[in-house]
Amino acid sequence: MTFPEAVEIARRTLTEYEPRLGGKLKGCRPYTNSAKPLKKEPPYKGSLSIAPEGDIESAVCAVLDQLLNLDGGFWMSEPQPMQPGNAEVATVAHNDLRLRLSYRYEVAPDYRTYCLWVEGWYYPA
Repeated sequence: MTFPEAVEIARRTLTEYEPRLGGKLKGCRPYTNSAKPLKKEPPYKGSLSIAPEGDIESAVCAVLDQLLNLDGGFWMSEPQPMQPGNAEVATVAHNDLRLRLSYRYEVAPDYRTYCLWVEGWYYPA
């Protein structure tokens, strides 16, 4: 799988998931520092060339599940601005839902590998 293919899987998953949010999603607003972050922890670790499609779908659903579990409604935020550096970065959108995917090599205390991050931001209604 390539990064553009992962983005397309994320877009399809986002589109299929949206009806589950019902009336909770109030719209989309520009990003400000008061936006609350959502993130798939830990990220998908490893090469996308061997990533199963289900792992990408699960990462997107893990972030969207955080929105579904909110007590009230919410406004989605545009993604936080990011300098891509050595990362491949894309925003996935459907109607007012927005997520950012970033794929980059990371060095951490417990791993050194490529990671795919799925992130979003929201404002409580």
